[in-house]
Amino acid sequence: KPYLLFVGTLEPRKNILSILDAFERVRNKGIFFHLYLIGKVGWSSSKILEKIASHPFSADISRLSYVDSESIVSFYREAFCLLFPSLYEGFGLPVVEAMSMGCPVIATALASIPEVGGDACLYVKQDPESIAEGIVKLYEDEELRRALGAKGLQQARKFSWKTCADETLEVLKEAARS
Repeated sequence: KPYLLFVGTLEPRKNILSILDAFERVRNKGIFFHLYLIGKVGWSSSKILEKIASHPFSADISRLSYVDSESIVSFYREAFCLLFPSLYEGFGLPVVEAMSMGCPVIATALASIPEVGGDACLYVKQDPESIAEGIVKLYEDEELRRALGAKGLQQARKFSWKTCADETLEVLKEAARS
């Protein structure tokens, strides 16, 4: 069964309650996805855990605390899309990971996410209705889904450790010249 994916710590700033509400809206429209929530339980997560347990489609929600690096690659590659409607991010590593695997990303245009995602993400507002609309849009538009996957591969190439090291070295050289 096709699935939606979230990767990150289960905590309020990740907007998981909105993901769960959006998932319900999509399922109520007759679009049958499974939802994987991958990540450890974080601060103030009791409402999230309660919502998962009481969700009308809880049988189609899987919560995995830990997935090894080999398996996470498979999760990204096989996912319909990554849901990342975070309210705040310092960077957004799951966005880069998903894009590097050709996985389309639905994200909010908040904090650092637009810098990381560039034009390779489908940006939505943080509310459940907007997230659900984004999922339905990707579901109905295979060409958009493929285009986001291709753009994501290009965007992810901008974020390599070598690029980071090269840019850091240039900053250090410039500082030494000053």
